[in-house]
Amino acid sequence: TRDRLRTKLNENNATYTLEEPKLKENVKIDEIESDLYELKSELENVKEYLKNESNFEEIKEYVANSEY
Repeated sequence: TRDRLRTKLNENNATYTLEEPKLKENVKIDEIESDLYELKSELENVKEYLKNESNFEEIKEYVANSEY
């Protein structure tokens, strides 16, 4: 979702490769609206997951095993 949205924000809808493409100066809302709603929905799911105390140990283990 994020990658698809980011591509729509880039000039010529260029995908990210080795160099980050330039961003468009203007974007029509109707071009990205559905992607924004989808991203918002996914973030709401993450928020609920993080609020659930039963997931605390799993999150704690993930953070402990991650590299910074």
